[in-house]
Amino acid sequence: MSGPTDDPIGYRQWVAQYDSPSAAELARIPPMSGPRISIAMAVGDTTAEAATQTAASLCRQIYTGWELLLSHRLFSSWPRETLAELAAADPRIRLLDVPSAGGLLNTALAARSGLLVCILDPGDLLPPTALYEVVAAFAAHPDTQLLYSDEDSCDDGGRRDPHFKPDFSPDPLLAGNSIGQLAVYRAELLDRLGDVRTDLEPFSLYDLVLRTCAVAAPGSILHLPAVLCHRATRWADWPAPAATPPRTAPGLLAIADARWPRPRFALPEPVPLVSVIVPTRDQPELLGACVAGLLERTDYPAIELLVVDNGSQDPAALETLSRLAALPGVRVLSRPGPFNFAALNNATAAEATGDVLLLLNDDTEMLHADWLRELVSHAVRPDVGAVGARLLYPDGTLQHGGILLGPGGAATHVGRGAQRESAGYDGQLAVVRDLSAVTGACLAIRREVFHAVGGMDERLAVTWNDVDLCLRVRAAGLRVVWTPYAVLRHREGSTRGTEASDPAKLARFLREQALMRDIWGNAMEVDPFLNPNLLASEDGALVPTRPRVRRPWH
Repeated sequence: MSGPTDDPIGYRQWVAQYDSPSAAELARIPPMSGPRISIAMAVGDTTAEAATQTAASLCRQIYTGWELLLSHRLFSSWPRETLAELAAADPRIRLLDVPSAGGLLNTALAARSGLLVCILDPGDLLPPTALYEVVAAFAAHPDTQLLYSDEDSCDDGGRRDPHFKPDFSPDPLLAGNSIGQLAVYRAELLDRLGDVRTDLEPFSLYDLVLRTCAVAAPGSILHLPAVLCHRATRWADWPAPAATPPRTAPGLLAIADARWPRPRFALPEPVPLVSVIVPTRDQPELLGACVAGLLERTDYPAIELLVVDNGSQDPAALETLSRLAALPGVRVLSRPGPFNFAALNNATAAEATGDVLLLLNDDTEMLHADWLRELVSHAVRPDVGAVGARLLYPDGTLQHGGILLGPGGAATHVGRGAQRESAGYDGQLAVVRDLSAVTGACLAIRREVFHAVGGMDERLAVTWNDVDLCLRVRAAGLRVVWTPYAVLRHREGSTRGTEASDPAKLARFLREQALMRDIWGNAMEVDPFLNPNLLASEDGALVPTRPRVRRPWH
């Protein structure tokens, strides 16, 4: 498929080519035994017909070990007769009368007999392979407590609005229900959580996801990158109002209401000293603008500025450096020699005294006073190792929304060229979220983490050193986070030019890329935050493509 994810014609082409197994292919899928899946659904007079459509999709499942629990409170004869016919036709469909004071969903959940449980809305349709794939995934990953899949919507016009999701990241849940459908739970987990809070409708399932993620063990939430639910209604909870349902997270101060709610995390008191490391060479105007924004238009009160002079010779640059050296809280360090971004940062980090290091290019400018508070508030979170910012080109379009890796050892800036206020595909540019890497042009990291992972690899002199650092942070069990709320202007390439513009630079770039592939292997090919049904194109747009995962029957 060519074209963006919101192209309905292109998506239907993708469905026809990659997601429409023939009857013959379905017939060749070998049978599989496994746990029963209990599917709970609340039905009323107006949704009985839609419930029959869901039931029909279940009856077409390759995997037969399921039960459908239809809890209802019906007042008309036709819906009651319709559901009775359903139950009579298939013993796996059970009708549950609910007293006037009872809760529909909780009645269904209380009647479950399966080891796995999911909740569907009337009209939701599952493709024939859905439950087969779910059971296969739980078998392959026995520690899974919650499994979620990709999804789309379906109406008389066909399938549309695909949600190709990344692997699990906790912070997007503060903006809304990023899990969505199909969501399948271990029954034992639901026993611990208790009833669905139906008083929170239409956010009761979002609340269930929040409570699940609060108690589930790390690594027990599994993403299955296949479109396993065609929803009857659009998401009402992605995003969701900041106050409903209530959300908590370690260090969370508040969630500001907006189209995409903004979480605010606490800073320690007193705030930690930040050592800002700015390498430079013969760029006095860029350096002057960067430092002015840092010292005069930033509201963070504890900054140590380390300007690293990599052999400036321009008289204006030397004058600027001399003036900066006289300012309180500023040190100018002389590091002449061939440019090696990793070595410059390593040597300077060894002399830094701050608890947090900020790697910062000299061609950046601050646009909001609270940008550094935002970065530090994430960098001090115990499970976070590195933090990146939203960087804009001078024309206001997006330069950096995080970095996605692979396939083919590529590294692509998410959303490159998007309009400044764009939420991106499925909100990915509007929420704080995990990524495999962020750019070293503006990267915050606790000093202890930087040294614990060995700093930057000096064999990667110019490029890839930031990606390598982030991968080592993640290998150490810490998260790499990108926030859209720390916004800077970045004149990318102003200092050294682009790699493709010079044959020698391009050759060095390719050598460093080859070294990265030697070091990291599959991590450079398979990015957990790039859905394998998508490609990140040159301009950073996400485009549906040939799936890079094998289905369990292949």
